[in-house]
Amino acid sequence: MCEIFCSVQNSRREEYFVVAKCEDELVKVSVIGYKSKKIITEYEVTADSAMAFLESVENIFDRKCKAFILDIFNFKPVGYSHGIKFAYELRNKLNSANFCNFFYSGHSLFTSGLFISSKIKPSKNDIFLCLFIEDDQILITEYLFTDRGGYDQTREENIEKANEKLAIDLREKILRGLNPKNIIVYGSCKNSSMMRKLKLEIFPNRKIKRFDANIKKESIKHLLKISKYVRDRKIVKYHVIPKCAKKYQIYIGDSLVSSMNVDFGENLPRKFDEFLPKIKKDLHLVCYDKMGEKGKVIYSVRLDYQNLHRSKLLFSVDRESFPSIHIIPQILDVIYDLPTKLNETLSKRIPVIVLCDNFTVICAVKKGETYYSFLDEWNGIYGTNASMYVNGLRRLFGFEAMSMKKRRPANCLTDIIQIMSEPDLGNVEDQVFKDGFDREAVVW
Repeated sequence: MCEIFCSVQNSRREEYFVVAKCEDELVKVSVIGYKSKKIITEYEVTADSAMAFLESVENIFDRKCKAFILDIFNFKPVGYSHGIKFAYELRNKLNSANFCNFFYSGHSLFTSGLFISSKIKPSKNDIFLCLFIEDDQILITEYLFTDRGGYDQTREENIEKANEKLAIDLREKILRGLNPKNIIVYGSCKNSSMMRKLKLEIFPNRKIKRFDANIKKESIKHLLKISKYVRDRKIVKYHVIPKCAKKYQIYIGDSLVSSMNVDFGENLPRKFDEFLPKIKKDLHLVCYDKMGEKGKVIYSVRLDYQNLHRSKLLFSVDRESFPSIHIIPQILDVIYDLPTKLNETLSKRIPVIVLCDNFTVICAVKKGETYYSFLDEWNGIYGTNASMYVNGLRRLFGFEAMSMKKRRPANCLTDIIQIMSEPDLGNVEDQVFKDGFDREAVVW
């Protein structure tokens, strides 16, 4: 076992691949030769040494390395606010060094191994059932071989106290009217009562493939075949498509963007897009490791509210559970073309205020000029927020007015569009229009 991150000592000079798995509080890294089918060397990456390992990756592994198989999402390294950030930086390192890699999660790697040992021969739309036995519980996972790039999990169901149920009832609950191409069963011991019941009572006339803990002896054989997919994404015969390993939510300020949630166990990839108004707030991406746990902010950005009309928010989670956020500023054609339209249609060059979303722009003919242009003092083509604070001779506009609203809400008009479209100002929620308020203090 290497105690420091020295380069791989590959005396045979054979090609190899790397497997990194999170075990307890460390990541065990195994270097396996393609020709020898044996472990060449191993490393242990602790929480404290994670950053050193990341910085050394390009020096540890050479061009003989052909693939990285990784299952490290539960790792909690020191120096990173969240394990997903370490995994993200590691993936960037591997990609920049042109190392093929894939990040697995959940049962996907183990299930791939079961398929390999079962020697299945899939065709499109074939259904496979995997039954995981623990004591008298049966975890049923159903897979469909698709053109999405492998086996898509279509069902997960847990049966408790299975030993107490009739065989015919269990059979119906497991199959649900399906005729799977293969039924694969895994339990720690082939001779357990539940394993025997499955073979002799539930499926007496059907050949089922049963495996126990001894299958782990074939792990290198499994990984060799799995690495083929990592190197060439067209080789999907044994690839089980991972489900989302985390839960992701987006907040703008303190408000949840409910249309952009990705939950544990969802099919991947997921893509979303949404338009955001001109707002002066922070956007936060929150990651949850387990159900019921408090999430952690893994990414924050202050939204641009000056040099745009709207923002287009693109949020996605790829096939390996990595999230991505892109924010694209938007300029609206109807506003961009406004001076030209006004020049063509208005002979009397009066100032024009345009209301859009939660902001306004002002077009006017400036002194000494002939044609319309945007008012620079009002942030030009981009405009400013439509909020207005008025108290006597004191007037604030835009985001300054919004800030004052929090401190003195009785004196702020927060939605000019609503106010201008309201025939009866008494219906407006702002207190400046309520009975008993000194309307003389409000100046338009």
